[in-house]
Amino acid sequence: MNNEKVVLAFGSNIGDREKNIKTALNFLGANKVKLEKLSSFYKTNPVDYTNQPEFINCVGIFTTTLNPFKLLRLIKQIEKRMGRETNIDKGPRNIDIDIIFYSRICTYTHNLQIPHPSYMDRLFVLQPLEEIMPDYIPVNTNLSIKELVKQSKDRQSNPKKIKIHS
Repeated sequence: MNNEKVVLAFGSNIGDREKNIKTALNFLGANKVKLEKLSSFYKTNPVDYTNQPEFINCVGIFTTTLNPFKLLRLIKQIEKRMGRETNIDKGPRNIDIDIIFYSRICTYTHNLQIPHPSYMDRLFVLQPLEEIMPDYIPVNTNLSIKELVKQSKDRQSNPKKIKIHS
């Protein structure tokens, strides 16, 4: 398989949130998933299950030779290795990694949906995406990322760019 462009979203709201995301990025880099560009980090309010701490979110553009299913398997291994627990659906987590886009592929299986089914509904994904690829038009819409941000109805997550510690 050729090097494919992939967009991944990261979130953390337990422990050292910045360190959790950086650790996940390092694990990906050590496993054939090369970071090309990373957005700023954003502090965001929780959505859906709101009785939990604020998140830190970001998105990155990567290249990989892994197919989408092997990439998903790697992501789940990294989340497990980092101690992610899924006691509450959409609840607190030290790391969450989602595949938002994989090249120009659309796939809908029971355990993998690309593009991610809710990215258009989440400013905590769209705003970081707008920062690094504003004019990109995803395969499942005819709108650019910046247009999707403008029409987003998400008023809950309220992303705010933050400075990270090196």
